Amino acid sequence: MNLEKQYCELISRIMVEGKVSAGRNAITKSCFGAQLTYNLVNDRFPLPLFRKLYPTGVIGELSAFLNQPRTLADFESKGCNYWKQWANEDGSINVDYGNKWVDFDGVNQLAEVIDSIKKDPHSRRHLITGWDPRGLAETSLPCCHYAYQFYVNADGGLELIWIQRSVDVMIGLPADIMLANMLLILVAKLTKRVPRRITMQLGDCHIYQQHVFGAIEYSKRASSDEAVYEDPNAHYPRYALSHIDHYTDFSNATFKIGAWAQYDPIQFELIA
Repeated sequence: MNLEKQYCELISRIMVEGKVSAGRNAITKSCFGAQLTYNLVNDRFPLPLFRKLYPTGVIGELSAFLNQPRTLADFESKGCNYWKQWANEDGSINVDYGNKWVDFDGVNQLAEVIDSIKKDPHSRRHLITGWDPRGLAETSLPCCHYAYQFYVNADGGLELIWIQRSVDVMIGLPADIMLANMLLILVAKLTKRVPRRITMQLGDCHIYQQHVFGAIEYSKRASSDEAVYEDPNAHYPRYALSHIDHYTDFSNATFKIGAWAQYDPIQFELIA
């Protein structure tokens, strides 16, 4: 379950076999249907290792989701500074991320899942969905990841299946991996479980034309550092989540990721 190998293999598959198409916003190479499966062990935080990453913004993004974002300021006040291009002129943002987790026609799915894991751990209904087809035309950005199912395994650990329809492999997926880790860690904390396995089910996996050279550079770095590539777990940073009473307490103040040896940045243009 080597996350780094799986990520690099996905990049290679798209580059070699990918279908070239003019998508909604740019030319891409894409493949359909992929899976990343990996474990969280010994308080290590798995993520792609061969480029510089900025987890502070991703922590802020999840914090905003958990507090039902309505404006650009809701993201930026939490430390997430990359939602500007999806905001309206007045700064408002309409997204189902987080909002539908907490209020889907009056149902707080996240609170119900946390409660059901505590009271009925072996239920097959520990499920949250963010996809609401009724309002897609009005959303600033329809959900890319849209369903999350939790499972208490035989050892009592907590697992997560994360389902995603659209995957920007070079910019979005590293952030999505971090988000999935954090969501599992958070729910495990609030249910007094140990976070274990994550399975990411991925639909349209694409590399933008503007990202091709960066993808090649990433793969080159991975192939040249055999020790990290073969045993990435030893190189992942450690994480710590403080005691919290409620999911809205998750933030850059309560969740910390330790230092790790990072490669230089690879510049990728953010495609809206």
